[in-house]
Amino acid sequence: MSGSPKYSDVRLSQEAKRRLREENRRRAEERAARRAAEAERRRKERLHQSQAAFKARLGEGKKELTTFAGASASRHVADSLRQLQARLAQIEQTTLASEDEIARADKDLHHARRELKQIIARGKAAEDAQNLQEEAATVLRWKYQAAEDRQGSRQFDPEGLARFEAALGEVEERLARRNLVGARRVMIAVGQQFEQHRGEVEKRRGLWLARKQASQVALARLQERIVGLQSDQLAQRWEAPTITDISERARQVGEIVERNQFEHAMREADKLQAEVDRVLKAAEERQCHQQNQEYFVQSTVGALQDCGFIVDAISQSPQDGSTDTVIQVHKLDGRGMTVSVPHGNGPLTWDPYGFPRRIEQGSDGCPAAVCDEAVEEIEAVQERLSADYGVETSQLTWVGQDPNRPGKVTRKNGCQVRPHSSQQTLQARSP
Repeated sequence: MSGSPKYSDVRLSQEAKRRLREENRRRAEERAARRAAEAERRRKERLHQSQAAFKARLGEGKKELTTFAGASASRHVADSLRQLQARLAQIEQTTLASEDEIARADKDLHHARRELKQIIARGKAAEDAQNLQEEAATVLRWKYQAAEDRQGSRQFDPEGLARFEAALGEVEERLARRNLVGARRVMIAVGQQFEQHRGEVEKRRGLWLARKQASQVALARLQERIVGLQSDQLAQRWEAPTITDISERARQVGEIVERNQFEHAMREADKLQAEVDRVLKAAEERQCHQQNQEYFVQSTVGALQDCGFIVDAISQSPQDGSTDTVIQVHKLDGRGMTVSVPHGNGPLTWDPYGFPRRIEQGSDGCPAAVCDEAVEEIEAVQERLSADYGVETSQLTWVGQDPNRPGKVTRKNGCQVRPHSSQQTLQARSP
């Protein structure tokens, strides 16, 4: 046998694979359970925050009603105020046990506060127009109502607002000339335009709010998963740079939501959700791979010790971007070897020293390296790996080997392994 490193393939037995699979499954289930518990805790926290935010908005609505109820203009709309006050009391009794219930209550509150603004507008209009004719009071009411939601009108129906204001100006001009008949004819169309405008604003606002809420929910769910990733030790161990990148991209999604680009935000949130799934899967796979390598190392060390070798050192050796584990052992007679266990796919490498070696003429007439004692020691370790640890190795190969040398055949578990090699594939048997 030459002085070059020796290699052997190795694999897990079916039983070892089953044990590792079961252990990996159990650990994955534990991690999934912890993630689910964390997600539930954050869901409850978000629910509590939503409840608090709703109660704050309800308090603002009640304060607005109470403030206007103390003003003199409220006497013109006293019945409407009482009815609205009863509605707010009913909303306040709503059960807020879920996000859906909060959303429904929030919708009712939104409509109630919108109605309060209209009531206030009517009260102010009546107060200002006590001495004006009915037509003038109507114009004032429209103006107050339009002023209450001018921002919404400009945002959701600017064309309708422009048409309404132009027609309203015509009515005011006729009233100023005391042309009541002409003003009344125009006011019929103005009233229809105003109601159409308000309806269009509310419809578009509703769609806008629905998209906004959907994007905010998508962002909140994404942020919850990212927080879970950041607290997941396994994911942080293997995918920390990717998690940092996802966190930054999620922050950018929040900025997109703030710019009211809701569809774009939801598309980006969906992409990042898929990225979170990929990170979790990749972390699990890398962890399983790491556990398999640790098992190979532990099994190889145990088999070497079973065969009388004394372990000198176990170290890590960088190889092609990965880290192999190097085991150095010796016997009391001075013989020893270095065994390299690959981090990824690759051969198990045996590098014996202190064993007799010689060069013989091979079957092809060329010199061939022969080291039967080293091969026997390696085969003994292989037998222990297979019998006691469920780790199977392929036939040995080495540089300078005579492929047709009929050397000794050693039987192992019903298989024949010819001592022609020092590089082997590593594989664990599965049940």
